[in-house]
Amino acid sequence: MPACANAFCELKAKKLTKQITVNKRMTNPLENNKLLKLTDFQAQKKRLKRFFNINQNCAR
Repeated sequence: MPACANAFCELKAKKLTKQITVNKRMTNPLENNKLLKLTDFQAQKKRLKRFFNINQNCAR
């Protein structure tokens, strides 16, 4: 695999992790709305799944 493609994957992965941390900071920990928590969790799960797919593509 060319090094440039691997670097691109790493950059994408870093950007994604940064995005997740920002989202965590933006969500109010005192928010007691279970529906909001559920959708936030589902969105995060989707992002993580995409993140791992990116990593698996890099490993090939």
